[in-house]
Amino acid sequence: MNIELLPAKDGNNTCKINSIFLHSAYAPLRESERFVSNVTSPFRPEIIFIIEPGLSYCTEYFRKKFPDTKLAVIRLIKGFENYNKDFDYNFNFYENSSQKSFFSNLFERFGENILAFSLLLCWEPSAKIFPGETFNILKSYKETIEKCHSVLRTRSFFEKRWIKNALNISLFAENTGSLAKKGSCPVVICASGPSLKKAIPFFKQVKPYIIAVSSAIRPLFDAGIKPDLVISTDGGYWAKKHLETLYKCNSDIVLSVEGNIPVSLLQSSRIIPMIYSDGVESELFMKSGKPFITGLRCGTVSGTALNLAKQVTSGPVYFAGLDLYVSNGFQHTQNNNLELINCNTDKKILTKEQRLCSQSFSNQKISLKIYEDWFANLQDLSKNVFRLIDEPENTLGNIKDIKCEELLQIDFSGEKPVFNFSKNHCNLHELQNYIKTKSSTNEWFENVFTAEYLNYLHTYDENVKEDLLKKIEDTNTDFLERLCKVFTKN
Repeated sequence: MNIELLPAKDGNNTCKINSIFLHSAYAPLRESERFVSNVTSPFRPEIIFIIEPGLSYCTEYFRKKFPDTKLAVIRLIKGFENYNKDFDYNFNFYENSSQKSFFSNLFERFGENILAFSLLLCWEPSAKIFPGETFNILKSYKETIEKCHSVLRTRSFFEKRWIKNALNISLFAENTGSLAKKGSCPVVICASGPSLKKAIPFFKQVKPYIIAVSSAIRPLFDAGIKPDLVISTDGGYWAKKHLETLYKCNSDIVLSVEGNIPVSLLQSSRIIPMIYSDGVESELFMKSGKPFITGLRCGTVSGTALNLAKQVTSGPVYFAGLDLYVSNGFQHTQNNNLELINCNTDKKILTKEQRLCSQSFSNQKISLKIYEDWFANLQDLSKNVFRLIDEPENTLGNIKDIKCEELLQIDFSGEKPVFNFSKNHCNLHELQNYIKTKSSTNEWFENVFTAEYLNYLHTYDENVKEDLLKKIEDTNTDFLERLCKVFTKN
């Protein structure tokens, strides 16, 4: 595109792109000031993204109006790099290979705490010059903000449960271990999409090293296959229902420290605790003195399982059941422990078909699209990774699809990973001291009462802020009393 700089009537520079003015031909500074004066926000923004502001006159006025807010520029055209110094961040949209998932990539950088309290603004002349690019950015931003709100709702609902789970694992996991030696054999990760069913017969022939997500345990067990490792990251109530199959199929369990598991299974199984690089739960568990491995926090357990596979072997990784799209009928390979529970509520009026149909139109479709984009945008983790699927309805970027029967041509020999297990007593004093000192800090409030605390931080009204903080402190007192009861069970 042709960028043309020329003087405006007030003596400042203005510019044209392909003969269309990007700034006022008369008073570009006044135009920018009016633009910023019309910007309002119901909360204190963490960051403001501006789509192609050209000569960036608006930054001066944004700094005055939002002095504590970071500014980020999204460039749609090469040629304005000299003006990036006025911003805290700059992103070249025109260099992005996956433009429709532009903000999904930024989510990995900023996270939900920041993006959920961000603003996206478009310099109006840019929207007229670049309508397609502007539409893709706005669409990507909307989808990512929905993801941020979903994550924050999940954290707000489950965070206290996660901390209690971490405390349970710290206190009651009797036989815990960590990775002692990395293997070289190929690894198969079993997710629970419907396509897993076609791959299972081939597993019985080639006998690969299998890492199964918790929802895939039952169909593998019913086929006579015992996974080498089971991975579970879900902290919700229903997550432990999938793990109950392990009472019959005693596999080693890689368990995120926020994961939910029956206490009796926790005491009788060999557990490989997995911590993340963030979160109160991980800090809490490390105080227990028990061994652990480090994992990747991801919206889908399959993503965390891929990171685990890369840690335990240098060989190729094959995914089965990683469909990541809504299909007609069951969304998981049968048998499935939750389906066995749900079918008890099916009646003549409210039939199984109605229940399954409603799932196809639920928020699950949005979630699967987010997970699909995550896998499609993988770079380093996608090397030497394949998906076993006979009739794919989507593609996953660098992850190559192969047919299930091709398993028969793969050499599954090689060294298997080795884990060392031991019975370690929990360091009760360190756990109690950690909770005592941490539970009155801002970091604790942000982790345990995420949505409430973030609303407190970004609220303008001081009276509302005071009420929010009082509510958080009262709720925290009740929560600490419940944690004390967990210690008394030990």
